[in-house]
Amino acid sequence: MTAARVAGTYAARAARTRYLIQLGGLVVKAGLPELLNLAEGSDLQRDHRQEAMTLRGAMRAAKEIWVCEEGAEKQFAARGAAYLRDYYAFTGGFAERIAAGNLSTARAIRDLIRGYEAEGCDELVLLPTVADLDDVDRLAEVIA
Repeated sequence: MTAARVAGTYAARAARTRYLIQLGGLVVKAGLPELLNLAEGSDLQRDHRQEAMTLRGAMRAAKEIWVCEEGAEKQFAARGAAYLRDYYAFTGGFAERIAAGNLSTARAIRDLIRGYEAEGCDELVLLPTVADLDDVDRLAEVIA
């Protein structure tokens, strides 16, 4: 094995180790070890195998929830844009520009609100583009 290849392999392993350590730190900061009564320094494979499997299952469940929420957000965005295109169809090609401006993410909504606040606006009316009460609940969570 050449010196360059050894150095590359070492750098890749070092990067992976750093990544795993940082990821473990995030798990600790989230409070998951305390939730499962895992003592610092425990060998999860030997001493706490069941707790480790529970932690793994919880993390997989969180991933599934996250994926579903992202899918739902995209679906709401598509439905809202379709509504705006239909409603503003009389404007011709301008309807597409209106639909593109649909606030479909929490960040976009917060940014819009901050922008109006920065200009001194103390009241703002946001109209839903999807006829779904869950959309109102999501908005309440975003602006809370």
